[in-house]
Amino acid sequence: MRIAVVPLFLLASLVACFHDWDVGGEPDDGGADDASNGCGSSVSAGGACSCTGVCTTACGAGASVTCEKGSTCAPTCKGAACTFTCRAGASCSFVCEGAACTFACEAGSTCKLHCGGAACTRTCATGAVCTDV
Repeated sequence: MRIAVVPLFLLASLVACFHDWDVGGEPDDGGADDASNGCGSSVSAGGACSCTGVCTTACGAGASVTCEKGSTCAPTCKGAACTFTCRAGASCSFVCEGAACTFACEAGSTCKLHCGGAACTRTCATGAVCTDV
């Protein structure tokens, strides 16, 4: 019986080494696990998170997402009044499907901004590259 247990353990270890353990049924993003990027695959209404890495986060109304230096972020606000901040050295593609979202892009950041509703506020610091899409 012990002979069968050792090969089974080795097989399980081998699978764990080479399998991309992405969570939430998200697409394969090259091995990055959204659970470890600070935001996960979603942020609840009124919640907040800081993305470190690659984030494709879906946000509830009033959520706040900060994209940290060196990160690539593409959050989508499914409601209204979300707040998005793109730090220097980050690449951000912010989508607000509702209204009254706030976009803030720091100097040295690259931002693509989409406001699907009305009354969005955009702050693009000198030295930031901001594009409305």
